[in-house]
Amino acid sequence: MPTPAERHWQPIVRRARASGVSIRAFARQQGFNENTLAWWSWRLGDLGDSAFVEVAVVEEARPLRLHVGAVRVDVDARSDLALLRRVVEALS
Repeated sequence: MPTPAERHWQPIVRRARASGVSIRAFARQQGFNENTLAWWSWRLGDLGDSAFVEVAVVEEARPLRLHVGAVRVDVDARSDLALLRRVVEALS
């Protein structure tokens, strides 16, 4: 069961994550203490907003476009796969 503080910060962290900007930028825009919001984002971890999505690989010349909330990732044959791995890890 969430504490009163967790119930207060959960919707704020959800809005920050969905905003398309960094947690710190969101805090500055909304007037929150940057360190406090960053800590709560870390503390709350995964709020259950994400889900696994099965992706079928099809051999085509078109690039792959992946949209998750406000995040868009384009992948094609020239993509740096090591960078892609780091992006996916950062988003998870």
